[in-house]
Amino acid sequence: MGGTTNPSRRSTLPETFEAVVIPRGMESFYEEQHFAPAVRAGGLLFISGQVGAEDDGSMPLDFGTQAENAMRRLESVLTAAGLTTSDLVSITSYHVGPVFPAVHDFVAAKDRYVSAPYPSWTVLGISELAVPDALLEVSAVAAY
Repeated sequence: MGGTTNPSRRSTLPETFEAVVIPRGMESFYEEQHFAPAVRAGGLLFISGQVGAEDDGSMPLDFGTQAENAMRRLESVLTAAGLTTSDLVSITSYHVGPVFPAVHDFVAAKDRYVSAPYPSWTVLGISELAVPDALLEVSAVAAY
């Protein structure tokens, strides 16, 4: 049974709800996995989790490289939406395994992209992510 919609599903969302299916190269997430890299709603941009894959889709084995790549991907979504990391109001990072050993590497990568005034930041230790070999996923909210 395809195509059935619940008319009240989005009744509470602002009229400005809009899926952002950019930057180029992320269209497949929307088409195949049915989620948007980012969504504009009510003056905010909600950015889906970005993992630390290389541009070719391969996953580096070290956390530091994954952290750098995840922040670069986050920045590319912001750029495609006409925003910068200065527009971030909140970041959430999901770390596979113990958080403490890797948090310093994440802060180093984050600080190359984000400067004061800093957004809020929530750090979570988790058991696994949906992407094989991913050690980190970063989601965020920006104001526009």
